[in-house]
Amino acid sequence: MNQLLRAAVAGLLGLSVASIGGCGPSAQDTPKPTAANGNAQDHDHDHDHEHDHDHDHDHDDATSQSLAEAVGEVERLRAEIEQSLAAGDLDAADGPVHKIGDVLETIPGLAEKQQLDAAALATVNKAVDELFDCFGAIDERIHHGEPAGRTYADVSDQVRAALATLQGVVSGTE
Repeated sequence: MNQLLRAAVAGLLGLSVASIGGCGPSAQDTPKPTAANGNAQDHDHDHDHEHDHDHDHDHDDATSQSLAEAVGEVERLRAEIEQSLAAGDLDAADGPVHKIGDVLETIPGLAEKQQLDAAALATVNKAVDELFDCFGAIDERIHHGEPAGRTYADVSDQVRAALATLQGVVSGTE
């Protein structure tokens, strides 16, 4: 996924936080990401929501982080999302789902600042793409209900694997 598309995805997630107000199902469906061919660049990350949230949304928080801090923040948000969804509290999961998009958006740039080699950068980008896909599908479920998107249980193995990959890159760069 190129940097421009990643920014658009995070921006749309951010707009939905700024402009979404109850997180109930909407009449408008968003397309599901397509993972059938395994090519992350072919995934559709369109998250168009037409309701408002009362959440503060600040993209500047993540830009001052190191790669290790950003990956740690993704892990913290993942745990918060998992706990909220396990308790059936979609509203509590919604803000962290959008925030995780903001943090994920910063990770490739942070990896580049650490001057990782091309293979490590590709690994980071692939893991970030997988996480965008997973949390985008969860976002769809939160906003549109069943059968849209996917549950956390549906994507938990993929999320944990992608996070382990990012944590491996971080531990190799410290």
